[in-house]
Amino acid sequence: MKETQSYAMTEFEVTQWANAVGITKYGTLKGQLAKLREECDELEAAIEANDRAETRDAIGDIQIVMTMIGLLTDNDPRQCFFESAKVVTKRKGVMNDQGIFVKES
Repeated sequence: MKETQSYAMTEFEVTQWANAVGITKYGTLKGQLAKLREECDELEAAIEANDRAETRDAIGDIQIVMTMIGLLTDNDPRQCFFESAKVVTKRKGVMNDQGIFVKES
C-alpha cells in the first residue's frame, strides 16, 4: 500500500484483504457491528486523551469496518456516503449547547 493513494484504491486493497482473510465469506453483520462499537469506544478514548495519532487510527479502523459492513450488505460505502451527503448538506438547523447540530423538522 502506498503512503498516498486514492480512496478507491485503498478501498479495493481493503476489500482484497477482507476476501483473503475470509471476512466476506465468514464474517457476520453482528460481528462487524460489535467491531464497530469497539472501534468507536477506542475513538472516544483517543479523543478524551487528546491523542491525535490514536484518533486518526480509530477513524481509519472505523472506515475499514464500515467497508466490511458494506461488503456484507452489498452496499458501496462511497455511494452510501455520497447519498447521505446530498441530503445532509442541504439541512438547516442549529447547534445546541452540547455541540450537536439539530436539524429543523
